Amino acid sequence: MAETRSDADIQGSLQKPGAGVPLHHKLVMRYIVRPIVAGKLGWEKDSEGFGRIAGKIIKDYESLSEEQRTKRVLVPPQFGLEDSSRYWSAAMLLEHMLIVSQGIASLVVPLSKNIVPDYEVEMARVKPKGQMSAQEALTKFRAYSATAMGELDKVVGDRNAKATLLHPWFGPFTARQWHWMMTAHAVVHLNQLRAICWRLNPPKMPAK
Repeated sequence: MAETRSDADIQGSLQKPGAGVPLHHKLVMRYIVRPIVAGKLGWEKDSEGFGRIAGKIIKDYESLSEEQRTKRVLVPPQFGLEDSSRYWSAAMLLEHMLIVSQGIASLVVPLSKNIVPDYEVEMARVKPKGQMSAQEALTKFRAYSATAMGELDKVVGDRNAKATLLHPWFGPFTARQWHWMMTAHAVVHLNQLRAICWRLNPPKMPAK
């Protein structure tokens, strides 16, 4: 069924940016994902994963019309997605991907040199402003995702450095774990984008 509530009504019904994820999500992230999953595949595998997921995001984004790309869509709750992030357009999603991916890369480099950045990670800081056009978001994300991992490899230090910086949900992350986070974060938003696409272009029911 099409969403009939106003933007203000929908946004007002959601939690504030930075409110975080449900406690059971956070417990899984902190006590299962961080120690057992994060960064365990290896640097190269995670880099390949980012490129592969970014390609899927671009393909799904391109399946939408220009008008659809800027239409806000409320998606169901998803693992790893803040409540306030559930009502974005596809263009806002790409803008957010750029903000977060570039931000994580800027943390990986000093951590790989055992330098802890003087920075506190706050989810409310990385929300999209919704000011990019649909084409600008696509052009910038495509260009960034095509070169991001290669450029990061040129400047990274010790991939196994022990320095950590706190992720508010997962706990202390090393450079390797933050690098893994770039791909994990992309997976969360690929799932969100697919939910957006489904709402905008629901599959047709077979004729009886």
